[in-house]
Amino acid sequence: MSKVLVLEDNLLNAKVLTAMLHKLGICEILHVDTIASAKRLLPRVASEEFDVVISDLMLPDGLAFDFISDVVACNSTPVTAYSALSESDCMAELKSRGCSSLLSKPLSFNALQAYIAGVIIH
Repeated sequence: MSKVLVLEDNLLNAKVLTAMLHKLGICEILHVDTIASAKRLLPRVASEEFDVVISDLMLPDGLAFDFISDVVACNSTPVTAYSALSESDCMAELKSRGCSSLLSKPLSFNALQAYIAGVIIH
């Protein structure tokens, strides 16, 4: 069974993303809404408890670039950014942090499905 960590501060966006992940057959989803909360989960990320991490970039307690770097440093868990920022605004920074993908808000089901199919083998 696949397990996803979602870092998203907007409750509506988190609910929509969770519903889409459920529709894709992913039942185990842990949602956190701050970088501080996400960083407390790094030991669980390091133990490869999650199959993928999806992280918003702009959060109440800062930008998630350092968190993304921390996830990439832990192991090979795929991490993608999830943001309303355009690729041109942040892709160079994301790539330098080890994150090679960006899901754009508003998120389409097809984009999420394609991403998940590429990183999670059911």
